[in-house]
Amino acid sequence: MEMSDDDCIILDVIDNTEENCKSNKSSKEKIEIYSSDIMTSTKINSIDIVEEKKKNHLKCTNTLKNVNILSDMNSEGIQFIVNDDIEKMDTGDKQVLKKVPSKRRIKDLTNDGDSNDSETDAQKKKKLRMEAKEAQKMEKEINKIKREIAASINTKAEQYLYCRISNKINEIIPDFKQNIETFFEGRQIRDQLEFEQSISSIITWRRKNVDALVENNTVKRIEMFDLENVFLYILKGEEFKQLHSTNTLINFITKIKEPFYGEVHGVIVIYDKHSINKPSLYNLCLEIYEQTGIQLKFIKNIEKLVLTVGQHHRAIAKKPLCLEKNIEGMIIYNSEKGVKDGSDIHKDWWYKMLSAIHRIGEDQKRAILKHYPNPLDLIVILREIGSFAGVKRISNIQCENGKKIGPVFAQKLVQTLTSINGDEIIEF
Repeated sequence: MEMSDDDCIILDVIDNTEENCKSNKSSKEKIEIYSSDIMTSTKINSIDIVEEKKKNHLKCTNTLKNVNILSDMNSEGIQFIVNDDIEKMDTGDKQVLKKVPSKRRIKDLTNDGDSNDSETDAQKKKKLRMEAKEAQKMEKEINKIKREIAASINTKAEQYLYCRISNKINEIIPDFKQNIETFFEGRQIRDQLEFEQSISSIITWRRKNVDALVENNTVKRIEMFDLENVFLYILKGEEFKQLHSTNTLINFITKIKEPFYGEVHGVIVIYDKHSINKPSLYNLCLEIYEQTGIQLKFIKNIEKLVLTVGQHHRAIAKKPLCLEKNIEGMIIYNSEKGVKDGSDIHKDWWYKMLSAIHRIGEDQKRAILKHYPNPLDLIVILREIGSFAGVKRISNIQCENGKKIGPVFAQKLVQTLTSINGDEIIEF
């Protein structure tokens, strides 16, 4: 029997079902195609052929039913497997989403981990920058205070020294306050005057010292006022005469020195007349200086008194700088050098004495030693001929280089040898 195209289609369907061919939907479509083909074939073929084909059709139908059952089972199994896999994939995705973040999230997390280190590094760098900035600021403040300290002993020395004057001096000398204010105002240091109530007519000085204190990474400017060991005591001539007559002058000066510490440099200014003869006055000055180290100065007018106060103020202000500059050039006595005994010992002492005169040369010293080997003999000569004639005689002494000593050094030498209270040789 010949096989039609419809039979081939059925066989193909059967073969495909045996091989786990297609889904339930495709098999149903083929059955519909087959039934439509049968309907068309019955119209053309004979009755026998139709019956035979019906039988075959029944077989194929049974086979197709079995195929449909298998295909339904397979499709359900496949669908179940697919659905199970999809559920597993969904649950897996959900678990993964819970445990493993997305790529962007992973990137953010890794960046967060790195950013912690980078932030700490940035904070360290910022901290270092802040510390360097604070150190630079601190250094600037310290340098500023250092410049102020340098100026306080150099260009602005008088502005960092305060002159404290007792109001009792105004009672002794009525016009003293007005004159001293005018004098200090002319030097542009009017603010350095301080008037205070005191039972003694004394003038003292306080120095303002500036320093820097570093505490908790901050610089603090500190100001301290230190009392200088220098004073001027104004004493009326009548009171001075009374203390001298009662032999209490030395005790009086000793009490004045008590508030001061260390080596004290003081001057007792005797203002106005005192009516004490000169010979006894000379011995009194030497005795007071020997026992107390205090000098006596006699002043009769207010202008000289004001000038003396101004000179002391400038000398005290410049003292620290002068000590720093002249420490190498200061004369230091060395007992191991020079002549210790013999007839020429006075020459060695006389030579050292001449070396103390400012800016005197070696030729000038040798010329003076040649003409006057003994200084004591020169003192006697100067007393006999007077200071004016003595200056003229010494200035005409000729040195080895042909030059003369001159009146400047001659006057310094005469004042050194003839001065009684030392006023003539003090240089401010």
